[in-house]
Amino acid sequence: MNTTEILRNLIREEVKKTLASRSLNEEFASPILRRILIGIPGKNGYGLGYPKEIAQAFYNMSKVALDKVEDSEIQKMDPSLAYKTLKKNGGENLIVFYISEQDKENPYAKDSYTKQIKAGTLLGIASGDNKFYSMAWQKYAKVRSATMIPGTGDNLGIHNKSGSGYGSTGLYNVKRVSEIADVAYVIDLSNLKTTKGTKEKIELRTSQKAGAVAFMSAKDFKNDNLRRYQQILRDKAANSPIDKIVLDNLGKDITEGINQYVYENFGVSTRS
Repeated sequence: MNTTEILRNLIREEVKKTLASRSLNEEFASPILRRILIGIPGKNGYGLGYPKEIAQAFYNMSKVALDKVEDSEIQKMDPSLAYKTLKKNGGENLIVFYISEQDKENPYAKDSYTKQIKAGTLLGIASGDNKFYSMAWQKYAKVRSATMIPGTGDNLGIHNKSGSGYGSTGLYNVKRVSEIADVAYVIDLSNLKTTKGTKEKIELRTSQKAGAVAFMSAKDFKNDNLRRYQQILRDKAANSPIDKIVLDNLGKDITEGINQYVYENFGVSTRS
């Protein structure tokens, strides 16, 4: 085994160990928040309205320390009541997650493919004044980073809301989504931004506990852990059969190794 392979094995070992030790259940103080952002374990597939970037997108939009939010700060409501009443009560500052908790049929679907809705489906995310949010990605960025913006809701929650032909769910407005949903979870962003706003939370995370891996971008993940890995891997490499020249250039090799590992496992580039 050559020195490069030894170094890469050390890097993979430490990154995997870090990921394994940081349970998402532990990182979210609120089990409810974890559920509405990550989904039900084993059922949070793309078809259930849980794209892997949803937690990251919500964080990028809200700038709230998601690992500090408590269950008591999330209101559970009847979906129809949420739709009818929140607009009159500071709705523009509220975020509402509409979720189906049981298997059912969608009466508005245009075909059998979109007619069945499974338990645990995130139907849509809307403001309290009944405007859908959509997922958006930063254009021309070196690192893929998602956020939430006002939109049709087609790619956030159950898909194909706005279409009218084959494949359309027919759920083109919040009223219809509220009729299908079993529960609405309401978050008051104005309150959380005051008490748990992050501003530029990425820098703060490096000196405190890092946030949940799920809503960190790959680049944030690398930067947040790079300094920690530098010392750990330098110590390990010093006790392994790596020659002095490689050891002297370890910082560059560690950075490249982490770049490659994150690309292989997350499918994105972290190179700046």
